[in-house]
Formats: sequence, C-alpha cells, structure tokens
Amino acid sequence: MSNFKIFNFKKVIFATLIYAVILFIYGYYSYTSKELATVQEVKKELLHGAMSVPLLLEKNYHERDFTLQKPSKEEDLKNILKLSQFIKNTNLAYIYSFAQEKNGTIIFSSSSATQTELQNKEKDLYSFDTYSDKNLRYLFKHGKVGEKIYTDTVDKWGHFLSVYILLQTDNGKKYVVGADYKQQDLSSLKKAIFNNIIYVLSFIVILMVILYLLSNYTMLKYLKKELRRKTKELKSAYEIDKHTKLHNKTKLFLDLQKAPKDSFIALVDIEKFSMLNDVYGYEYGDRYLLYVSSLLDSYCQKHKKYKLYKLDSDLFCILNQQHYPIETFQEDIFNLVLSISKKKFIYNDYESSISLRVGIADITREDNPLIHAETALKSAKTNRRQIMVYLPSMEHNAQNKQILDTIHYAIENHKVHAYFQPIYDLKSKTVTKYEALMRLETQDKKITPPAYFLNLAKKTLLYKELTDIMIDHVVKAAHRYPQINFSLNLSSIDIEDETLTQKLLDTIKRANVGRQITFEILESEEFKEFELLKKFIQDAKALGISISIDDFGSGYSNIANTIRLEIDYLKIDGSLITNVLKNPRYEQILKSIIKFAHDIGAVTIAEFVENKEIAQKMVELEVDMIQGYYVGRPSPAICQNESD
Repeated sequence: MSNFKIFNFKKVIFATLIYAVILFIYGYYSYTSKELATVQEVKKELLHGAMSVPLLLEKNYHERDFTLQKPSKEEDLKNILKLSQFIKNTNLAYIYSFAQEKNGTIIFSSSSATQTELQNKEKDLYSFDTYSDKNLRYLFKHGKVGEKIYTDTVDKWGHFLSVYILLQTDNGKKYVVGADYKQQDLSSLKKAIFNNIIYVLSFIVILMVILYLLSNYTMLKYLKKELRRKTKELKSAYEIDKHTKLHNKTKLFLDLQKAPKDSFIALVDIEKFSMLNDVYGYEYGDRYLLYVSSLLDSYCQKHKKYKLYKLDSDLFCILNQQHYPIETFQEDIFNLVLSISKKKFIYNDYESSISLRVGIADITREDNPLIHAETALKSAKTNRRQIMVYLPSMEHNAQNKQILDTIHYAIENHKVHAYFQPIYDLKSKTVTKYEALMRLETQDKKITPPAYFLNLAKKTLLYKELTDIMIDHVVKAAHRYPQINFSLNLSSIDIEDETLTQKLLDTIKRANVGRQITFEILESEEFKEFELLKKFIQDAKALGISISIDDFGSGYSNIANTIRLEIDYLKIDGSLITNVLKNPRYEQILKSIIKFAHDIGAVTIAEFVENKEIAQKMVELEVDMIQGYYVGRPSPAICQNESD
C-alpha cells in the first residue's frame, strides 16, 4: 500500500491511552466498590457473631465476679462447645467474651475453639487467659454500653479482623463480646474480587482488540478495493486522450518499450485541420477529429495487429504488433489512407473531404522511433506525398542520437544543472530575483545550453525527467536563500500535463516556498486548453506563487487572455530591448507594453539588457526590473550584488 495510511498513528495512540485510562478507572472503581461491600459484609458477620455470644451463654453468666468465682472446666467446656457449634455455619474464626477482674486484669470469660483445638484438647483450651489489648482497656475504662470497635489483631492464634462490643448485665457489670475473621480469608476474598475484575477487563480488552482487528481488516479490504479502482481510473486518465478516448502519447511510449524490435509505427496527420477550425469553428473541428479517429480506430479494431494512439492536436500514431516486412505495413497504411480519403464529413450542412499524410519508421534503430516518423512525415508534407518511410538521409540522425545520448548521460549521472541569472530591481537597486536556467554537462565536461537539446527532448519522455530535476533544483535553492525569489520556466507541454503540474505544486507546497517562486510562462506558446492554464495559475497563486508572462511581444500577444490570467510580472521579449536604441518604433512599442503592464498591475522585466546604455534607457522608460549580461551572466552560484 506504499504511502497509503489506513489510520493516523498519533490518533490511534491517543485513543488507546484514553481507552486504557477509562478501563483503569472502571477497574479501580469496581474493585474498591466490591472490596468495600465485602468488608461491610464481613463486619456484619463479625457483629452478628459477637452479639450471639451472650445469647449462647447462660443468661446471668457475666453477672458473677470472675475474680472469686470462675466457672469450672466442665462449665467452660460446655460454653466452648456451644460457641464452637455456632460458628460452624459461619465464616468466623472465633467468637468470645472478656471480663475484667477487680485488679483491672482483662481475661477471656468464654471462647469458641477450632475443630483442631477441640480434637487435640490443647492445654490452653480452658478460657480465662489474660489478654492485653488497648482497645479492650479503653472499652472497659471509658467505653459506652453498646460501643463497638473494629480492629486488626495479631496474637498467638493468628492475624484477624476483629470486633469488640461493650455490654452490661442487669446488675451493672460490664463485659465485652467479640468475634474474629481471619485476615487470610479476607485477603482471599479481595484477591477473588481482583481476579474477577481482571477477567472482566481482559475480556473487554480482548473483545475490543478483536473488534479493532475485524474493523481494520474490513477497512483494509475496502481500501485495497478502492485503491485498485482509483489506480485503474488514474491509469486510464493518464494513458487516455480525453477527447477521442484513444490511448495517448504516454501509453505509446510504454508500448514501444515492449514492442517487437522489427515492428513499425505510422505517424498520421490530418492535412489542413487548423483551417477547418478557422473556417467552420472549433465545434466543427472537434466533430471532424472524432469522425477521423473513429475511421482509424475501426480499421485498427478490424485488423487486430494494429493499435491506434492519439497524439498532439490532429496527430495519430499506428503501431503494428506483429512480425512482417515493412512493405506489407506500408501497403496496409496506403490502403487505409486511400479508403479514408474517399469519405466525406458532413456537419451543419457543411461538407469536408479527408486528406491524410503519413510518416513511417521502424523501431530497430532508436529507443524513440517517433522522431524518425516525424521526420518522415515532414518529408511527406514537403514532397507532397501521402506516405513516406524514414531514411537516414532525411535528417542528421547522428546529431540527434548524440543529443539524446547527452541527455541520457546528464540525467543518469546527475549532470543536469540549474544556472541562475540575476534580475535587478531598478527601484531598490538590488538583485532580488534569479531566473533558473537549465544546463547539461556533457561527458567531456562542457556545459550545454537548452537551445542544443530542449526541442528534441520535448519529443521524448526525457523532457519530463528534465523538468522534475529543475523543480528539485529550484526548491533547494529557495530553501537555501529564503530572502530571494526564483523564476522557473514552464512550457505548454509542462502545464498541459496535469500529472506533472500536480507533482510540481505538491512539491512546492510541502517545501513551503511558494512565496519565493515565480512561474514564467512563454507568451509565444499558444495553449490548446486556456481554461486548464487558467486553473493551473489559480492553483499556483493559492500557494503564494507568482506568475510571469515570458517573451511578451514575441508571439501572438493575446492581450485579452493576458488580462484574464491576472499575472504578476510581464517580461518583455529581448528582441524589442536589443533594438530599442536603433529604431524609434521599438521605443514606442515598449512604451505601450510598459503602460499596459502597469495598467493591469504587473511588474515589468526587460531581458537582454547587454550594456549600460540599454540599462539607462530602461530607467528612462520606467521599466521595473532588468535582466541580461549587464546585470550578470547565468551562473551555478547565487551571488547577491548591486549593479551600477
């Protein structure tokens, strides 16, 4: 389940502690309550046993003067047997009575005996032993009739919980009756109570553990099922084109890795498709595209050896999945193109023909045959041919291979570097921003700029890896220099890849460096899904990220869309800056752009400021920031300094 968490560990620990405290309180309360009740029952039994003594003895037994008239052994034995017979049906150890002689000595006046004592006829079985106890002395001297004392006694007969009760005969003579309960028996009762509580608590704990495990097991099964479903949905969304529901370029790259090495691909382009959008509108173009995709898909479904993919815009790719000569593949594709060219598309009373051009390449020479197929397609368009098969003479294949090798080497050996070019604030006269620029280090230690490799990289999955690496570089730099803002260039390919943008935003959010980051979006790139771009910018701004339009003035300059995007920075294209001193018209264009930027609340940045004269002109035109060799060249080091 990798990063999937079923329960929050801290919450589980907290809940467990609360549950343990509740169980402890419950156990403690139950034990103390039952212990108290048991002790009360024992005391009742002691009280009942003690108060039974005068009832078992002769009525006037304690009226005599025990100093002068002690009972005979026969009378005493009779009393012992009566008292002993009584306690057989109780849990008491002894019941007895005390009298006080004239000299103050306290003696036993009666007592029960245990069965062992009776059988052994012990020598001290006869009562009237003296007995010294502070509680007895107190009762005889200060006690009130009926007053009772519970006490813990230890003597030669054992360790007891005892009760003493002061009574008085009709002739006013005081005596004390008492009863003993073995502390060992009382401890056994308490232990039994404790064990019962432990059994109950253990049962509750085991029950809760079982319920937890069952619920956890049920939840785990449910989450696994949901994870499989979500994974399937994500995989489908990642590998399926939203419009045509065909497999996309991502899926094509995955399938190419598993395709037979002597198979082929055909890159299919709809000729003059953009013109249909311009003439009949985008709805017509969308339906036209769906119609063509259905024709291609029907053919591939009929011929199971072929698999169809939807690539960018009006571009499709067919991959063969069986072993046979390229001539057979070329003939099949020719027949497909011929049959489709005979079709007509009609919508809203408008009729259009269908014309396709195809570039074919094998996958035996390159890991990414798409570049060769694209070269063949360009050749077909240039030579006005419907189908062209790739030949090495069509391009500088060796150079492309060298570039791809360089990219692979740089990625695998951590040679993709971020160079930082300072951006100088003309108002504060300090460098407060740096633009992060990608550089590759070759095997011979040379540093290569993006112009050498970036366009080719965008046609492969390597481009996404390069973007991921640059994101990491920028986040690390932001952490190291918390007072500096860093710009990161993003292309339409980056922004239209929702998986990449989500990872980018999540990385910045986790690092908590959003307010130090500016995304530079190329104005020269026309986005197919403007709403997707707008949503991405909204999500970025929610994290404190700033937005800059790069190379403004170099492309179609859709001012309405620029306003809708609510940008923070507007970077003026370098071609306007470098010519501002040569041609007055450029100065007028710059003034208009600067006024427009300030009107919409955007900060202006002039790039390609190469010398002091251009810098002074930017000050005169009220540009906010400047960037160029006059300020500083791109460097792997970040050095804050001021320019003249």
